[in-house]
Amino acid sequence: MHLQQRLPGASTIDLKNNNSDIFRFGFYEGRGFIVFAANNKAVILSQSLQVVQVLLYDEEVQGIDWSATGQLSLSVNTNLYIYSPIHEADGKISWNFYCKIPHAFRILSSSWRPSGDSILVAGGSLILWKLLPVTPLKPGQRMRSESDEKKIQKYIKLWESETSAVVQDCEFSQDGNYFATLGYYERLVKVWYQYREGVFRFIYLPHARSVTTLRWRRERVISAGISEKRNVLLTMCRANVVRLWLETEISERFQMTVCCVIEPGPDTVVDWLTTHHNIAPGDKIQEIKELHTARPRTSHHSITPLSEHSSLDWVLSVQKGGQVKIWKVKGLVERPKHTPSTSLWARFTIPSVQGPPVSLLAFCNSFQPDQRRSPNNFLLYIVSVSGAISCWDCTEDGSINPSVTVNLRATCFGHTDVVQEISTQPSSTSSSMVASRDSARRVIVWGMEEPKLNDAMFLLNVKLVIDRTDVFAWSPDPRIIVSANSREISICRITESQAENMGKNDKELLPSTVSVLKTLPNSSVLPLKFLEISSSSPDLWNIVGISEDGMSMHLWTLTPSQLENNASPESVEISGEFIGSLKLESKV
Repeated sequence: MHLQQRLPGASTIDLKNNNSDIFRFGFYEGRGFIVFAANNKAVILSQSLQVVQVLLYDEEVQGIDWSATGQLSLSVNTNLYIYSPIHEADGKISWNFYCKIPHAFRILSSSWRPSGDSILVAGGSLILWKLLPVTPLKPGQRMRSESDEKKIQKYIKLWESETSAVVQDCEFSQDGNYFATLGYYERLVKVWYQYREGVFRFIYLPHARSVTTLRWRRERVISAGISEKRNVLLTMCRANVVRLWLETEISERFQMTVCCVIEPGPDTVVDWLTTHHNIAPGDKIQEIKELHTARPRTSHHSITPLSEHSSLDWVLSVQKGGQVKIWKVKGLVERPKHTPSTSLWARFTIPSVQGPPVSLLAFCNSFQPDQRRSPNNFLLYIVSVSGAISCWDCTEDGSINPSVTVNLRATCFGHTDVVQEISTQPSSTSSSMVASRDSARRVIVWGMEEPKLNDAMFLLNVKLVIDRTDVFAWSPDPRIIVSANSREISICRITESQAENMGKNDKELLPSTVSVLKTLPNSSVLPLKFLEISSSSPDLWNIVGISEDGMSMHLWTLTPSQLENNASPESVEISGEFIGSLKLESKV
């Protein structure tokens, strides 16, 4: 038996607390990886959303972060788990357990200093830990015993501070000199700086309403030095206003001032459009550690000549309906000749994948070679409200008024609870689907795709989701699925995606839609614990249900007379009749 595909489940979405720490992108030795939390699992994916590794715990994963050196931190209740990357014998990369750091409070967020040697933990308090290097074993040296491994000190506490309120989000700046923190429903963002050794102070960044997004500008390492750009913090509040906070000149007293304001519209997620080439490869790790060591405010940054496009920054937003906007930001440099400004550069729309977006990561692969230096090709990773992750490949045509072409590269979706039932379509159908139901009464219908040559990424792909379902059954017609709950039995029809301007392969990755054609009579016998459909002829279906207590069997007949693909639900004629119930002698 050969494992062909793993479906790890959907991302855990905390809409109430707006927890964005459950979906992160990181680089190690030039390769990109995504990690997301799925209840008590942390799932590591490749850039193409293939499963690389799954880490399992007894409790829910609350926070995730990558370091510049490829280390992975996971927050599980009061424990912080650290994993280090290793090379397997077959050349693949995996993450091995390095240490566990216990805390006295529930950890909600963590952030690595860009040097990769220390990590900030947030929750009921703020604690800064320093990781200590462990001497690797020499060839032929005896493996350390478990007791010897526990004696090795792998971390020390550098600083701790009690907070007036629980901190739900924290993030280090790109140079490691500052970190920002945010509490639940707070309008004040705190930006911390080191006043002297072992002492940190903070300033407030006020907002009109509670803050929902906190993002430092990330991509600042350029080959052999640090660019002369200053630290910039992006925040968004519930008033749907994005502010860009710019660090003051180095010779001045530390402050951050609003340099740009963007209004992306309601129900929006935002992020910086990060450039891949500014992320340093693995052979520059030691150099980055030296460059990103925290410096006092009196010292100046090392200056590296900037390329033309380095004076531009890009902010991207996605609205509830899939509308994407990209803003061009000018002047976020150390010594700007002009006041920073923003302008809307491009807008386009992407189809929804299992609901509105709640989290976003955006990465630019290449720029236009002309003087404009605008993004030419970039990737969008979007997490929807249902936990589905989709990867979109976006290409700009190079015109003055850019038109962006989007292609759905990959999706990753699954259940958020324990799967209790799996059922396939009748074997006589030409195109197969698989339906699965979890303990949250959610049914997912998966489409079975034909694997491409040397690429078995999507043997199963989500087609649709049916909520509030206790039992379900496939009908003899592959387009019809019957679902039942405590209130009704519904006859549902599956309709393939009709998205325009997309190729066949892209449409296969898009979800289908489901419409209720009819509900069966006599709901007084519900709920059911078993449902089955048989067919004595194409024009007559028999639906058999077993009561929840297992002591009664119920029978309905269904007569489908018109099931054309393009027919609207109103024009489909399906008549259903309740035949009767039968008491069983023994419990089923």
